[in-house]
Amino acid sequence: MRWGGSVKGKTVEALLNAIPIVSPPIGMQGLLPEEPVACKADVAEDFARAAVAAQNASEEAKAHVLAGLAFIEEAYSIGALRRVIAPSVEELARG
Repeated sequence: MRWGGSVKGKTVEALLNAIPIVSPPIGMQGLLPEEPVACKADVAEDFARAAVAAQNASEEAKAHVLAGLAFIEEAYSIGALRRVIAPSVEELARG
């Protein structure tokens, strides 16, 4: 992914499926994980190096995948949805 303007569905889907990600910073736009969940690269040479490292399951790529799974659980799971929606739904139900 090279450009865009909001949370990237492809990035979230890759995190959900434990796929190592190599992305320019814009590919992570809209996501605010506490831990790095992708290798970031802006220039072709760095992107290629990071892609090879991710393909070879480097320690960094493994750490990013685990952090990505934790981030998905925290921010995009059914539990996360319930945490965000429940207060409003309860308020609407009382209304």
